[in-house]
Amino acid sequence: MNPRERLLQTRMIEVIGDGRRKPAQMVGDLKIVLREHRLSLPSQNHAHDIVLVGGGSGTPTVARALQTLGATPFTMLANTGETQEDKRGNIVGAGLVRRTFNTIDWIDIVKQSLYSRRAGDWTDMHRLLDRRLDQWTRFGYLAFEAAKQIWGLQFAIDFWNYQMRNPYRVMPATDQPCNIVFQVGREKYSFYEYAMRSNDSRLATKIYLEPIVMMTPAADELLSHTKVAIIGPGDVHFSVLFHFAVYLFTPALVQVPKIILVANLTARPMDIPNFTLRQFLDLYDLYLPLNKEIIVLAHQGEVAAENPLRDDIQGSSYGRFQIVRANLASTRHSHNQQLIHDEDLLAQALKPLIV
Repeated sequence: MNPRERLLQTRMIEVIGDGRRKPAQMVGDLKIVLREHRLSLPSQNHAHDIVLVGGGSGTPTVARALQTLGATPFTMLANTGETQEDKRGNIVGAGLVRRTFNTIDWIDIVKQSLYSRRAGDWTDMHRLLDRRLDQWTRFGYLAFEAAKQIWGLQFAIDFWNYQMRNPYRVMPATDQPCNIVFQVGREKYSFYEYAMRSNDSRLATKIYLEPIVMMTPAADELLSHTKVAIIGPGDVHFSVLFHFAVYLFTPALVQVPKIILVANLTARPMDIPNFTLRQFLDLYDLYLPLNKEIIVLAHQGEVAAENPLRDDIQGSSYGRFQIVRANLASTRHSHNQQLIHDEDLLAQALKPLIV
């Protein structure tokens, strides 16, 4: 760490103080700090062969697996269509940042930036940006927003990933604020309304964004050069399908020669209740580009967790899906208590598929 970077961290810690100040005050002070320091800024590079599409927990697991293989650099596309609420419907955390500044949701961008590195490789900047100001708010949400207001969205993301010395890139599929909407029959639900509904187990018949938003030119350019797109794992409705609701995302994905779908280990009740692998693939079949063969990486064996995604398919093919099975489960759980993939086992399974 050079003296300028050390001074930046010191000033950022001063801005945090006791963590009780309002987001607008902290973002304002962070902007002053960033403008005062002449820092190394990242060069722009869009031409990565591998792109990961997903959310904030499953995608970083794949990212760590790729780094185990030395398959860097790569880019992760992040979901930005959430307005964070607590169980009582109060806007909290990144939702407050979003409402205060009329900005995008920062949750998955920050989580991908942080957790795609193994804990042993974290820098002091990782730890600082991951610091909790309260139960819901990471300091990173404010730091990323402050940089965005100075340099623009993508440059801000690149800036903080450069400061963390991350060997990958994070990119939003869209740079416009929006909310994901789930339609079930004639009923419409917001993100948290759909997640918290208790008397209706029907799946969404339609998923869209309000307002309608377009994919960024940078994301479109990225996919035009991508050789392999890895989709999932993660909550289907709350993490992955957001991208397919972004206007022009699916036509851009058609350009990618190879698509790998990493199947979930479990069927989370609020997302894909009691799903089997067959149902999981049937759902994705509705969204993935038509007439395109998809490689599916699925866990083989028992899953030591509630609500396992049971493999009910015999053989190595199901429609246009070509299934590769391997032992992939870890004993670890995500922040929402979902069993996650073992990144070393996942790395070995991915190795022959990404060449």
